[in-house]
Amino acid sequence: MGAGSSRVQTIPPLVENLDILQGQEPWQAPLGVSLKFLASFLEKNRTKDLSTEEVITQFVLGPTSKEAVSYVEWAVVEHTLRREDVGKASHFVSYSPSMKFDELCSALSTFVEDERLNEFSPAEFYFFLDVFCVNLHSPPWENGVELEEFLRTTIRSSGTTVLVLLSWESPICFKNIWSLYLGTFA
Repeated sequence: MGAGSSRVQTIPPLVENLDILQGQEPWQAPLGVSLKFLASFLEKNRTKDLSTEEVITQFVLGPTSKEAVSYVEWAVVEHTLRREDVGKASHFVSYSPSMKFDELCSALSTFVEDERLNEFSPAEFYFFLDVFCVNLHSPPWENGVELEEFLRTTIRSSGTTVLVLLSWESPICFKNIWSLYLGTFA
């Protein structure tokens, strides 16, 4: 490397060793992804007009299936995740899986822009998005952790819940029982 160049530092290959987790299970100290991570994901993958469910099917389940891990864990092992792309979740995101993924990311970007005007906003925003942060092959609630305990722990640990309402006139999430259920924990 030449003078003045820098190398992106990647997270060590084992997610369990992340200092963020402090020896806890990932669901007990939920990880979140940054807006830069979301922007990079959108840039690398053709997600335009795809629902979040379709993004899971087309871009998340395939690469993570061999190791049966979350996308974040897979990206750490594959060294495609920069250290600043992941952190302790600061915001739990509730949305409808039928929502277009690029619109979800755009809404989160707008949320961050608006929040940065608030003098009490966090320095970094890390969003708990189940798409990336939950092992969809073997979720905690299928491995002895009660679903309610998982949700309560994740939402409380995140500190803030972001409810994405698209469209404003007829928000999808109010028609989705899962989104309404999540609201009971916020």
